[in-house]
Amino acid sequence: MNGLNDYSCYHYDDAAVLCQLTGVENSTCTTGEVRLADGATVYEGRVEVCENGVWGSVCTRYSSNVRSAYTFCQELGYQGGIVLPNSHFGVSNNPILIYELSCGDFQSNLSNCHQRKYPYSWWWYGCNNYQELSIRCESENT
Repeated sequence: MNGLNDYSCYHYDDAAVLCQLTGVENSTCTTGEVRLADGATVYEGRVEVCENGVWGSVCTRYSSNVRSAYTFCQELGYQGGIVLPNSHFGVSNNPILIYELSCGDFQSNLSNCHQRKYPYSWWWYGCNNYQELSIRCESENT
């Protein structure tokens, strides 16, 4: 044998690497905070979430956006919201922190929705900043 096929590895021999984001500004945001960015008004924009002091985007590729927009807008104090085309408010330089987002009928904030976050399988989902979730919220709750 030449050694290339002579092995006996098991899953307890697995190795993993966790890389740090580079070129990303840290802020004073708190994990779980949400905001709208770069909209023409305060009730529309690119959806951004905070994770470990970093603001990032939500990918639209594998997200159920209608319920996610509704839940996100309710979390900000609006009655609901609609999804706009990918990166409607421009492409950010932020990392995409959520690759898959799915909200049900009764979730009051994004943290209660199903999420797959960075760095989970970022290479598999193939999201980029041209696929950032953009929404417009409806009138404020009274």
